[in-house]
Amino acid sequence: MRDAPTARLALGALCLLGCSDTTPPRFDEGAVPELRAEADRVEVSWPVATDDRAVTAYVVEVDGAEVARGPERHHTLTGVPELTSPRIAIRALDAAGHASEPIAAQITLADRTPPHFSPDARVVHVPSEAHAVALTWTAASDNVAVISYEVRCDGAVIGTTEQPHFERAELPQGSVLEVVALDAQGLRSSPLEAPPLEIARSEENAHDQDVGGDSDEARAAQRHAELMRALDRARRWESGGAATGQIMEAGEGSTTALSIASGVEVATGAPRERGGGGGGRVQAVDDRATGQR
Repeated sequence: MRDAPTARLALGALCLLGCSDTTPPRFDEGAVPELRAEADRVEVSWPVATDDRAVTAYVVEVDGAEVARGPERHHTLTGVPELTSPRIAIRALDAAGHASEPIAAQITLADRTPPHFSPDARVVHVPSEAHAVALTWTAASDNVAVISYEVRCDGAVIGTTEQPHFERAELPQGSVLEVVALDAQGLRSSPLEAPPLEIARSEENAHDQDVGGDSDEARAAQRHAELMRALDRARRWESGGAATGQIMEAGEGSTTALSIASGVEVATGAPRERGGGGGGRVQAVDDRATGQR
């Protein structure tokens, strides 16, 4: 007959064998982790699991590899690469070491890299009609794709284009133009600045628009432009067979007169008369200097 202590030990051993934990924890059917991505971080949370005894811990796995273990029901992943889609799974554990079936979800991290221009990228003005602005530039690069460009004038967007060139009917002289590249995520490159805008214009437009000041230099440029235009008309007249004649070129508050003989010679700068023996001459008179019409 066994003594009392031995009997109690035997009974305890039988109880342990008959009462051992064989049931793993479990999640409710349809349960999934909740994932939220921001920049290179993924916030993970999940519902509670149940067990016939007690759930003691949860295991977080990323693409099959354990990254965390503990009693909490949330975890933050950091340093997750952009444009990747990690599969995140959660398992529940009990004191006996049994693991539940995993619940899992997947998330794709957004593009975080904006387009960029190479260090030697340039914006170039190309010839176009008077007053038109035509630009072309070095194409930008992106880790996925550049989908469009914004063209800005003095900080304001004036147009978009899918190709690295742009044309606009008219912009003010001296405008500051910039080009910005965009990708599908809406990320923008740093601006690529064009040289100061210098619009190609005809001589008459330049005369009308640019020579409006009261300085001596402006007035001299205006007189010179008037003389050149009058001379051009005089040459066309003479080539048509006229032996002599007079052209009256109306300027702003002035008249330029050219007397044409068989030859053509031009006096520019300060009004004066030039001639020669036996040859033809052109006489240029400016009423602002002589007071005559």
